[in-house]
Amino acid sequence: AEASGSRATVYEDHRKLLENKDIDVVIIATPDHWHAAQVIDAANAGKDIYVEKCMTHTIQEAKDLVKAVKVNKVIFQLGHQGRQSEIHKKAKEIVEQGMLGEITLVQTFTNRNRPTGAWQYDIPEDASPKNINWGRFLGKAPWREFDLKRIFRWRCYWDYGTGLSGDLLTHEWDGVNLIMGTGIPHSVVASGGIYYWKDGREVPDVFQVAMEYPDRDVTVTYNATLANSFRRGKLFFGSDATLDLTGGLNVFVDKNSKRYAEKIKSGELRLLNPLLAYQAQSGRKIEEITSATEKWTIDKGLLYTFTPEGRMVNTTMLHLKNFFDCMRSRTPTDCNEDIGFEEAISAHMATQSYLQGRKIVWDKVRKEIV
Repeated sequence: AEASGSRATVYEDHRKLLENKDIDVVIIATPDHWHAAQVIDAANAGKDIYVEKCMTHTIQEAKDLVKAVKVNKVIFQLGHQGRQSEIHKKAKEIVEQGMLGEITLVQTFTNRNRPTGAWQYDIPEDASPKNINWGRFLGKAPWREFDLKRIFRWRCYWDYGTGLSGDLLTHEWDGVNLIMGTGIPHSVVASGGIYYWKDGREVPDVFQVAMEYPDRDVTVTYNATLANSFRRGKLFFGSDATLDLTGGLNVFVDKNSKRYAEKIKSGELRLLNPLLAYQAQSGRKIEEITSATEKWTIDKGLLYTFTPEGRMVNTTMLHLKNFFDCMRSRTPTDCNEDIGFEEAISAHMATQSYLQGRKIVWDKVRKEIV
């Protein structure tokens, strides 16, 4: 704001900001435990809303948030900018055309190996109770003594964050949901632990998740470690071909495919060569991106994409443009509250499975976990 020649008004309480009749839209980038309350207050004030993932901190909050958005008829966008990636759009077309055959397994992952990638963010030297409103940060979270780590590294604690489920799994899950329309899984099993970052955190740094969709005959897996940066695979395994979205898009024919059997036999299709390839980020070296988060996000197509004409564009800007366009047209966004509800429930099912040490099942009639 200062760079543009003006000064932004600072509010200690978001409700005071919402009283301003000149404000039409809010963008919420607060810790997860504040998302629902601020979205609901904004919706009740008639503001259109863009909020970061994970949409909410709990399952009940997800229900309350969706109700508030719909009752107040405001426009809502959840910040899954990967929906603007050309790679995801091409992948959706491939799946819908049946090029892969019957997809029975989808594999996704997150590998990071830097302190910032494990949410060990720098703590300002001058940070203290004198310039931080501790009670306001906590909100409805349980009372604890002032702790700078809990403020600046809040993702490491269940009171404020949603761990790997809400921060990183949701990106992968949303990509799969966009491509296949899988929605909320029937059941989820998750396991893991704190195996490397022994810094007092509560959330796991190794996390394994299996989501079952028996009505779709498919399992979606997510595997994460915050102590290794080797790139594994984002793969869609079909009976006729495999779709590889690991840093690009490649389709490889299965050697035992029935659909492509004749072309394989004739030599028209070579198994070692992709049936189809699409590199939306060609020419952009990952090494040129400096931060650990940016290295991960550009590799996932979460920072940049390329238009069909070859122009590189920022996916977050495209996602915001979609939001603003929908504000004007009063039509649903690309990641509206209904999609956000599916995202939140799927993430919370994984979290609860890990915390409770059991399989979590979603009752889609009662909209509860059992």
